[in-house]
Amino acid sequence: MLNESEKVVRDPYGDFDTTGAWSYFVPREARDVNVTFRWWFPTSSEHWPSTPLIVPAGYAGDVPGERLGDANLTVVCHGLPPRLRSRADALVYSLLKRRPEGALLEVEWNIVSGCEYASAVRSDVYYCPPLKGPTEITLYQQAAGDSRLVARALSRALTGLSFDHGYDLARVHLLGFGVGAHVVGFVASDLHVISEFGRLTLLDPAAPLFVEKLGLAHLNASGRARVSEAVHTSAAEACGLGIANRLADLDVFVDGGERQPQCHPNYLCSHIWALYYYTRTVERCTGGGVSETGLLPGYWTPEKRGVYNVSMRKLACPAVGASAPSLGSEQSSRAAPMCVQCLYAWSLVALAFFAAPR
Repeated sequence: MLNESEKVVRDPYGDFDTTGAWSYFVPREARDVNVTFRWWFPTSSEHWPSTPLIVPAGYAGDVPGERLGDANLTVVCHGLPPRLRSRADALVYSLLKRRPEGALLEVEWNIVSGCEYASAVRSDVYYCPPLKGPTEITLYQQAAGDSRLVARALSRALTGLSFDHGYDLARVHLLGFGVGAHVVGFVASDLHVISEFGRLTLLDPAAPLFVEKLGLAHLNASGRARVSEAVHTSAAEACGLGIANRLADLDVFVDGGERQPQCHPNYLCSHIWALYYYTRTVERCTGGGVSETGLLPGYWTPEKRGVYNVSMRKLACPAVGASAPSLGSEQSSRAAPMCVQCLYAWSLVALAFFAAPR
């Protein structure tokens, strides 16, 4: 039991430990974080896209549980402010288009105070103005701290679906980007005692502060999802935003996973590229010898999981063993091969998830 000096209370989400490493991750008051859920429910193609139901995280109504039924649910957490969220919006749009028979929950919250006034100039500082002064460091740390409260809110919502409506959490695909990847990691860790999730996707999880203070256990612990995958795009040692370590059953290192050639020297661009890359795997683009319905033969299967280094110049996804070295001067392309090669890998992941016994 924590004493008063070792915790903060954030109603209605209870106590948060502030001892040890957690002292770097203290969330703001719930009213300031303002977690909001945007729900899309199954719809016929002629009525797509549907209008989302937008409710506060503490919404006590039964509408989401009643309308969800036994549909599969994709949960998306990205935590990007308006000026940076176009790639996240594109991913949500593609998921809705490709999975009309399923439901989607986008988790939104207020990014730390002050970021709405950030410079419009592209920044190398995560979410905030270009210079890494004390203010910007504090703002990022606050965003990291808020991730705990966002995770608590999402965990409560999913627990309610499970206990109040009998919803099977094995139907849930948790998908998080950046700080949002830590949100879904916390949720998977919190709820694994209730149920194993169907799928866990980590898109370039944010490295600053999290890796040094918390390590990787909340991201890579086993037994939390039937299938897990991670995409690495900005894990460069110098000023990288992403994580270089293995995190999942399938780890995809795009162009070495350190920095994207088309983004040099902007590593925030490399970080956000993970959203673009994953969106293209959802879209099933044509070209490069692949039809809309055909899958490119590849090397990865659900039985042969591991680390893969994907070059956007190549059609195949060769295994590279236990590490993902940089591709050096090789250049990427926005042509069809980029969205073809790992369409195959993720299609197999999806088949493993949806075909798994309930």
